[in-house]
Amino acid sequence: MKRFAVVFVVCVMVLSGAGVMASGTVEAGKALAKKCSCHKKRADLDGVEASVLVAKMKAYKAGEGDNKAMIRIMKKHSDEDIENLAAYYSSLK
Repeated sequence: MKRFAVVFVVCVMVLSGAGVMASGTVEAGKALAKKCSCHKKRADLDGVEASVLVAKMKAYKAGEGDNKAMIRIMKKHSDEDIENLAAYYSSLK
């Protein structure tokens, strides 16, 4: 019984950590990404780790960076949108 409890706790910890790393949904991100024509053509975000994308998008949203267009675009998106976009782009090969 003790072994089962340890395995259960470890599984819960691993699964909860996975949720933190990619809390957005691919489907919602795919719908949002339809407006991202530049990145769709270049495929430059495909497969990038979600946490990296979230950090970059949140930096743009905060007004950081040199790309004024991305700053303007990301200011329009919620944190949930950002998580969803990151989940979508990171899921691509």
